[in-house]
Amino acid sequence: MSNTEALAFSTDLDREVLLQRLDAVLDPEIDESILKLGFVNSIQTEAGHVTVELHLPTYWCSPNFCYMMAEDTRRELSKVAGITDVTIRLKDHFASQAIEAGVNSGSTFSEAFPGEALEDLDEMRCMFLRKGYLSRQEHLLRSLLQLGLSFAEMSELRNQDLTIQGEFC
Repeated sequence: MSNTEALAFSTDLDREVLLQRLDAVLDPEIDESILKLGFVNSIQTEAGHVTVELHLPTYWCSPNFCYMMAEDTRRELSKVAGITDVTIRLKDHFASQAIEAGVNSGSTFSEAFPGEALEDLDEMRCMFLRKGYLSRQEHLLRSLLQLGLSFAEMSELRNQDLTIQGEFC
């Protein structure tokens, strides 16, 4: 995970559990964890209420992508035992007020951007998840080809053929 030691982290909750949940939130465009990308500025907790400040790399990041990341952050942290409420703050973004208001109230993207958004983000989210999955599959197959496996050998591989040593498979 990206420099998580640098995060402002005032919490009575399990730090590792919170980091695992945040690591599951992906930037939809590049299929990487917002935590690894350094988009999480701070995590503050008080009596079950968590406030997360996100800072994306550009002021003009597409609002739909920002909304997905903020919404996914809120959803993932809401799954943690002991958390009763999650507030998302978005720093230095042109649509931060609308995104924060929509995500923190549980509104859909089209409700947060009335007259601008014609639909919600579920279909787009699924498309990016499929894109990421296919990209990882392609990377795996290319790696196996580089190791000298034939397509026939790859098709015969099973989960039990996998060995994990540290961070390597």
